[in-house]
Amino acid sequence: MDGNIFPTQPFSRGDLTKEFFEYVKDGNTSKIRIFLRRDRFLNYEFDEQKQTALHWAALRGQSETAKILIERKAHINAKDIIGRTPLFHAAKLNNLCLVKILLAAKADPMMRTMAGKTPYSVTKNNQIKQFLMKATLLKICLPMIPNLKTRAWVWESEGLYYFQKEDIEKIDDFV
Repeated sequence: MDGNIFPTQPFSRGDLTKEFFEYVKDGNTSKIRIFLRRDRFLNYEFDEQKQTALHWAALRGQSETAKILIERKAHINAKDIIGRTPLFHAAKLNNLCLVKILLAAKADPMMRTMAGKTPYSVTKNNQIKQFLMKATLLKICLPMIPNLKTRAWVWESEGLYYFQKEDIEKIDDFV
């Protein structure tokens, strides 16, 4: 390790990173918490494919793990070597719960892979498509609101309201 907080090569913290990634893949939330208390920068580590722990949580459908990683400041829009984000994986796997968690954390629904694909283009789930459309509209419209307090209110009432409530599975109206 060269003293950098942000890694420049895969598994820069060696076996510590590899063990941490295994716990993430298994969804072992108690071990994940212990490791992040020991070294909070594990959240920024990546593997040979440039996939972070949050990518792996999305790939394995680990919603609780994703929440922990996000709370501990995981890079929500990290891209792997071909441009896939954790949101891309969650959408492709049609995991509504995980998509909502990532959108509530302000994952960018408009990010494209190197092949030009978006989370919207790879999901087959119509509910997920609705949430991704809502998030896309918010991403486009929020910067147009000049007053920061109003912008925060719109995000809370139109974004977080839909993305954080577990019982909401569809969106009837848009911004």
